[in-house]
Amino acid sequence: MPVCYSTVHIAVRRVLTPAQKQDLETKLQQGQKMRQALSTLNLTSDQKTKIQEIVKAARSQRQQPAQTNSL
Repeated sequence: MPVCYSTVHIAVRRVLTPAQKQDLETKLQQGQKMRQALSTLNLTSDQKTKIQEIVKAARSQRQQPAQTNSL
């Protein structure tokens, strides 16, 4: 089952402070891409690591069905 954008979005929001969540939502509503919006949030190194893990897991899960179907 592919990972949808909202699943990643929810997981990322769990890592952010309330102020960062609000800033992220504002930037996304203004049309910024998730990566661009996150880069402006002044994340701690711990937050960056957690978000990288979330994105990596989502990419891995998204690629699994394609690899399974190609067998």
